[in-house]
Amino acid sequence: MHLKTLSFSLAVALASTVTLAAPVDYKIDPTHTATVFSWNHFGFSTPSANFSDIQ
Repeated sequence: MHLKTLSFSLAVALASTVTLAAPVDYKIDPTHTATVFSWNHFGFSTPSANFSDIQ
């Protein structure tokens, strides 16, 4: 019983090893980019704002 559990645990541990991905550089397209945010104003309203000129 313990050997089966140990074997299964070892198989799962070996199958779920962590892989590292290469870093990726993203370029921001200013035409299609905007930062939008909102906040709760004491439960009465939810104002929002945006920055559309991102560089």
